Amino acid sequence: MARRVLHPAYFVLLLCHRDPNVLLRPRELCRLLEEAGFRVTERMALNYRKFLVEAGYIVIVEDAEGRRVLATQKAVDFVARCLRIMGLDVPPPPPGEQQ
Repeated sequence: MARRVLHPAYFVLLLCHRDPNVLLRPRELCRLLEEAGFRVTERMALNYRKFLVEAGYIVIVEDAEGRRVLATQKAVDFVARCLRIMGLDVPPPPPGEQQ
């Protein structure tokens, strides 16, 4: 049986699912990851965000409110599946924050 290795950006998605806008602030994302026990550089944080955009998990929107990150349905489903596997409650997405 082949082992499946997940990209670290998936962990970032799980960590930031309640406030995806933290992905716009690399320093804050680095601090958040450090609290979880991971040391990353700002460049790595930017690469994780880029991976999530290219994989279709998040969309960065610029409008009158400024820049913000929206989680796609693909991201919501991924987070919900992971939380269910871990036996945790799946929180409803914040209103207006899902594309």
